[in-house]
Amino acid sequence: MPAAPSAPMSAADAARLQRIYEFLSAGGGPHPQLPGVGAAPFMLTYVIPGQPETKVRHRTGPDGVAYTDRQASAAERATAQHLRAMVAGRGPLPGNLALGCVFFRSHRGHIDSDNLVKHVCDAGNGVAWIDDVQITAQLGVIEYDPVHPRTLIVVGPHHSSMDRSSIVSVRPPPTNRGKRAKKRSRGYGYHQCAGCDKTVSAALTHCGDCRRGLTPRVANLDRLF
Repeated sequence: MPAAPSAPMSAADAARLQRIYEFLSAGGGPHPQLPGVGAAPFMLTYVIPGQPETKVRHRTGPDGVAYTDRQASAAERATAQHLRAMVAGRGPLPGNLALGCVFFRSHRGHIDSDNLVKHVCDAGNGVAWIDDVQITAQLGVIEYDPVHPRTLIVVGPHHSSMDRSSIVSVRPPPTNRGKRAKKRSRGYGYHQCAGCDKTVSAALTHCGDCRRGLTPRVANLDRLF
């Protein structure tokens, strides 16, 4: 999939990102260098047009199985394409990073800035940075712009005593925990939908998402508990 182009950035937005990065990157000692960028420490900026997206937590269906909202997954993939364009073939970036985001929203609805930043962090995993654990300094600011909603992003090296230069791969996903989760992972009493790959209770005959008929793994609910 081709990288998404950045929206035009105003001089005021560019100056604001510069100030944010200068604040976040402050620290003693030299900044690490990005290969191919030159002698000066790099600072990458980008504008994502449109309403800023937020991180949506996993939801739990009536069968007790956690799943990720399809619209949220699509939004994260779209943000990843913008971040791929931001690093312009240089990423994933290595070492400690500072990340600053300014979210211009078109309405005044209540929203948590942490979730807005988390959306960007997760979308950049394996694309703009190896793993968001590398981001040892971050800032999220929410602003109001009813005419031009957008997300401003700045990223660059961060000097920190919490060295992240050893990060070379994305962390593996957490393992299932708890008696029910362990039995679910072995397939007791659950169907696997061939249409959307969702796992649902064996008591159901059709997937709640795509309405497709289900293929049973083990139709024995007594062994689930």
